[in-house]
Amino acid sequence: MERGQGLTSGQMTMLALGSAIGGAFFLGSAVAIRSAGPAVLLGFAVGGLVVYVVLMVLAIVTSLLALVPVSLHRSVFRQQVKPELVTASHHIMRLVLAGIALLMTGTILFVLDWAVSRWMGVVAGGLVFVGVVVVAVLPGRLWPRGRRSAQAEDRARNQEVDDQA
Repeated sequence: MERGQGLTSGQMTMLALGSAIGGAFFLGSAVAIRSAGPAVLLGFAVGGLVVYVVLMVLAIVTSLLALVPVSLHRSVFRQQVKPELVTASHHIMRLVLAGIALLMTGTILFVLDWAVSRWMGVVAGGLVFVGVVVVAVLPGRLWPRGRRSAQAEDRARNQEVDDQA
């Protein structure tokens, strides 16, 4: 096909996919409206709005929670509380990762539930959740806890030399 004449095969595929999804949505809506009345549309709108607001609040809370370690560090700078700060920051960031996992899962579930089907939303949301959990947990499992970095070993060796002197 020459440039500028008609649609490409990829564009035709997207047009067919959009038509199938839209047709299924309108057909499903018609069946729901026939069985329960026009209040179904109001129920769809309210349910979608509630899910949207919950996801927005989760995004805001997660973002604010991610800033807490920075403000903690600034408030206790030079007060010799680094081990406690690192531990607290570590726990806070685990909460942030959990919030991000929930947020990503909920967003994928919400969008695909409305655009494609509930089953596709559940499958994709579950895969995203598993992916985030693997990315969050796997590095800690691969790096043994008893193993120290070369810098930590150098510091320990220097501390021993200073203690002996």
